[in-house]
Amino acid sequence: MRKYLFISTLFILVTGLIILTVDWPQPPLSLLEEARSGLLTAKRAKADVLAKDQFNQAQTSYDSAILLLDSENQKIFFFRRYEKVEMLLIKVIEDTHLSEKIAIEKDKQYWLTTKNKYEKVRDLHEFFKQAYANFPLKEAERKTVSEANIMLDETQLALRNQSVIETDKLVDYEHFITELINSSRITMKHYFKDYEVWESLQRNALKNATDNNSYVVIIDKLNRECKLYYRSKCLATLPIELGYNWIGDKQHAGDKTTPEGAYRIIKKKANAETKYYKALLLNYPNEDDKKRHSKNVKEGIIPKNVPIGGEIEIHGHGGKGIDWTDGCIALSNKNMDSVYAMIPLNTPVIIVGSTRPLEDLLELR
Repeated sequence: MRKYLFISTLFILVTGLIILTVDWPQPPLSLLEEARSGLLTAKRAKADVLAKDQFNQAQTSYDSAILLLDSENQKIFFFRRYEKVEMLLIKVIEDTHLSEKIAIEKDKQYWLTTKNKYEKVRDLHEFFKQAYANFPLKEAERKTVSEANIMLDETQLALRNQSVIETDKLVDYEHFITELINSSRITMKHYFKDYEVWESLQRNALKNATDNNSYVVIIDKLNRECKLYYRSKCLATLPIELGYNWIGDKQHAGDKTTPEGAYRIIKKKANAETKYYKALLLNYPNEDDKKRHSKNVKEGIIPKNVPIGGEIEIHGHGGKGIDWTDGCIALSNKNMDSVYAMIPLNTPVIIVGSTRPLEDLLELR
């Protein structure tokens, strides 16, 4: 009996000693923490969106590792095996590192691409404003160009802060402004088909002013300039505003187009004679205008009941910064005072599309 008791006691002691001294399998807690941390870091790098396949693979491996770890922990300690758990966690760590790297690179590329897109659209927008903003636009087109100022400012701020950017708006506006520039360029080229006529009008007027020691006024519609000459010397260049539909020659009453051609001042108006502060009345329609109107009516281009119009003036109340007249030429009241005092009756007024050739204007812009 004592012998069996001794053996039992010895067995317990030996077993206990083995339990205490043998290095039994331990759960891979450090790997578990590294895998968990890797998933969080990858998610902060937007890997769940930008490297979805790699991130999802890492998440699946992590979930499998947790389930397997829980299963092993429920076993008696000396039956536990963590090799598969470790393999899964190592795979998680590898996949999270890969997904994070891919996400960072894609994110970097996204911001670079978006920045380039923004700069391209911004440059197109600024080019249009500089070169074609004075062109007559439909109300919807003008509104889109105006709203783009805000959109581009918001995009610039979002780029700086790397916050959410509506790239679809950039793409849509790029298409819109590109088409508008192309159509405006075609309009410009078509408009300049009369440049030789404009140049001849200016040349003859300046020669006559030089020969007769007199004044001449040259209106440059495209560049929004009123140039005052005595002989061939330019005394002043003043900003102007025109009829809203200023491109082309005036055809009839109500078309809101400023006429083109050689005119003269036939009356100086002040006080109650004009609602526009002061005004210089031109002899529109001249004989050329009347012939063209008759021809257009005869050919059915203009309805018979549409008159040619009149009362085209150089007048005050300008300085609004937009084209707003019914076809007249508007100056600020201060500049109108100067012109009114300087320019006598019967002074020639030459109205042209541009005093400079298209090639020069394209270089400037």
